[in-house]
Amino acid sequence: MSNFKSGQLDRLKKNFQQLSEGMNLTELGKFLPGHKWSPSTALKALHISVPKGIKKIRIESDSGASSSLCFSQLSFIGLEKGKVMLTDLSEYVTASQSSHYRDAGNAEAATSGALFSNNIHTKAEVGAFWQADLPDTVELQDIYLQKRGGVEGINHSKLKVFGTRSTGEDVLLYRNFEGEFRSAQLQELIASTIEAAEQLGKFVPDRKKETYDLLLELIAADIAEAAALRKKEVFEPNQLWRTSLARKLLKLVDAALVPGQDFGTKPESGYVAKFAKQKARFLRIRVYGALATSLGGIQLLNSNVPDADMPVFSGKTTKFMYHISSAFAPDYYQLGFRGKACSRIIEFESEEEFDGLRVWNVNQMQCANTLFIDFEISDDRKTWTCIHRKGREYKYLNDILDLVGALCPSPMLPEHGYVLGKMFTIYRRRNMIKPLSALTRNSGNLEEKVFEGSNSVFDQQKYASPLRLGKHGLMVPIGYRDEKETMQQLCRVRDDIEALGYKPMLMYGTLLGAVREKDFIPHDDDLDLAIIVEDVHPDKLIEEADKVYDAMKAAGIKTSRGPAHAPLFHCQRPPLTIDIFILAQFEGKIYWPHKALAIVPEDANIFLPAGQIEFKGELFSAPADVEAVLEARYGADWRIPNAAFEWTGQ
Repeated sequence: MSNFKSGQLDRLKKNFQQLSEGMNLTELGKFLPGHKWSPSTALKALHISVPKGIKKIRIESDSGASSSLCFSQLSFIGLEKGKVMLTDLSEYVTASQSSHYRDAGNAEAATSGALFSNNIHTKAEVGAFWQADLPDTVELQDIYLQKRGGVEGINHSKLKVFGTRSTGEDVLLYRNFEGEFRSAQLQELIASTIEAAEQLGKFVPDRKKETYDLLLELIAADIAEAAALRKKEVFEPNQLWRTSLARKLLKLVDAALVPGQDFGTKPESGYVAKFAKQKARFLRIRVYGALATSLGGIQLLNSNVPDADMPVFSGKTTKFMYHISSAFAPDYYQLGFRGKACSRIIEFESEEEFDGLRVWNVNQMQCANTLFIDFEISDDRKTWTCIHRKGREYKYLNDILDLVGALCPSPMLPEHGYVLGKMFTIYRRRNMIKPLSALTRNSGNLEEKVFEGSNSVFDQQKYASPLRLGKHGLMVPIGYRDEKETMQQLCRVRDDIEALGYKPMLMYGTLLGAVREKDFIPHDDDLDLAIIVEDVHPDKLIEEADKVYDAMKAAGIKTSRGPAHAPLFHCQRPPLTIDIFILAQFEGKIYWPHKALAIVPEDANIFLPAGQIEFKGELFSAPADVEAVLEARYGADWRIPNAAFEWTGQ
């Protein structure tokens, strides 16, 4: 545990309260310019508690001027009639909205669309709204509103949420740092930051404790000085002051980021949870963030009893059960943990007394899926008490980043991007990479810092396969997969396409690896083939690509379309993806997808007539002049490996 004294934390809290107490809107804007919107709040769902009896939810733009209402997704959490387990009630919602931007989309997309996508967008108008009506058969308790990834606060900073009771009475549930909500929201931000700083000290490794405590002291001193200056009415926080404080907070988070949160497949390499002594008849294990299939085993521990004498559970007893309802834990749900419930209840033969648990995974693949586990106990299988949460520090890390974002919202600090890249990689939060990419694209060196942070912990897992940040997000690189199986899949797809009368050739990253490394590129996460269709005008390239796609689908080749504007589709061979690109030859030119999949012309003579290349004992078609093609795509320095090439949009 950190050595930072509880009294010092109390003083930090007191100074924070003195600094923020009675702040008017102007002062708040100077102190926390990102209080209404920041990259952190864009990555985190807004949580709104709902009082009993609400049957209608209405989201409005909190602006008297003409403006649009834009957000990604809404989740409605509550109880179905006659049930006691919280669940997602979205299927019961009847949705409507005031208008549709460019007459596209539908109101139901708010509950069914992809997380972080732009699902709801009204026209710019006075009184823009989105509305949900719920039946009497459900009891709504919580709303989670996910903002659209990559869009700054234009559409998000002014939000107002109403609830309507069955009596017709309207209840104002939320305004974004406006009116009577402002003080409570500010105090909640400060309180969660202080609690997070205190709790994170328990997870800091010994070698970093001194650094962590020193950073806390420096942060406390900054806040104390600012509070004293405000009392004298001379506190004028500027960008330099805010940036200095934000960077200290980011260093605090970085000190608490510890790689290797996974555990192994044997009792001796398992995860051990310690807690106060408990007595129970039932143990429930719930896993969040991934669909785990089973644990290898669970052992109860008692500090007064030899381990060998304590019960062990394995086999069918530790196989997880899946339910239709979402796995719901409020803090995790707010941070993007969505999906089916993954849990198991173990009934003991009689009441057991224990003060610890040891768990281990069933196989190496599952080591990647068990980073977030709740352990709960019960005597009657109705009322449950959580005794330990593996991964709970992830919430505290995000709570501190909320304050960082409020201090320095735009542009995001490079250190902020670094920490996010590192954190999402350590905790394998693969679904967070898409919105993070949207927030950092075309933002100076932010993309490089995200990649640097992610790459700083690459291959530091203890047992799970490593994740590398690339064009498809966080993926297990090909260099860490079974080479024999990978080659079999590549050859099978090549042969299947040739059977349709096409001539697939190695292209892009796979061609680069075959020429430069004589191997797969270690950090690449997919394979690339290309088909050249002759005498096709570039304006007809997408149409021609559709014909190839239809032929592959008709032949039973599992394929999915790429972006609508690109002649690309994906041949799925889980966990492997083989990208199939369609290139057009027309009047001495080859038209091919280049940077950001833009179609550009190139001299046809470096592609055709096709040659051959030997790769790992197999012959593949290849461009006529492979080096010229590689230079055309990757530049004159194509011989120098660049793991960040695809992630940074090159």
